[in-house]
Amino acid sequence: MKLKIRLFTAAFASAVLAFTMACGSSSQSPSTPSPTPPPTSGPGGTSLAAPALMSPIGGATIGDRRPTFSVKNAAATGNVGPVTYQFEVSEMDSFPANSRTSTSGDIAQGDGTTTWVPPSDLLPNAVNYWHARATNGKITTDWSKTETFKTP
Repeated sequence: MKLKIRLFTAAFASAVLAFTMACGSSSQSPSTPSPTPPPTSGPGGTSLAAPALMSPIGGATIGDRRPTFSVKNAAATGNVGPVTYQFEVSEMDSFPANSRTSTSGDIAQGDGTTTWVPPSDLLPNAVNYWHARATNGKITTDWSKTETFKTP
């Protein structure tokens, strides 16, 4: 009887160890958003944080080749005045100037969220990378973290 209990305990411990190793020790999965960069400080104690990307995210395949990009507005400390946004979308995660990178600027801040639609369709069946940043003319945030999606 003691042998059966020891075998059961050993089998159970092995199963728990295998499960733990298979799941990994990372606290983030690929689709879990990483934190946005820290706020950028400006004059008079003002600061502006990078916007948080809302959609499209997580490598999902979207239904349109001209998606609506959406960000949660940049958090501001103090009176930063009017805020505008710049969006970039590219087939390469380094956003090189000589690639098919589409850029916008001076997109007026919306109410809680800000959106942008690229001026032309993106390539079909392609993985795309995008990010955004905010500015008030005196403070320009770092680029947000980069997200991915795939066009149909």
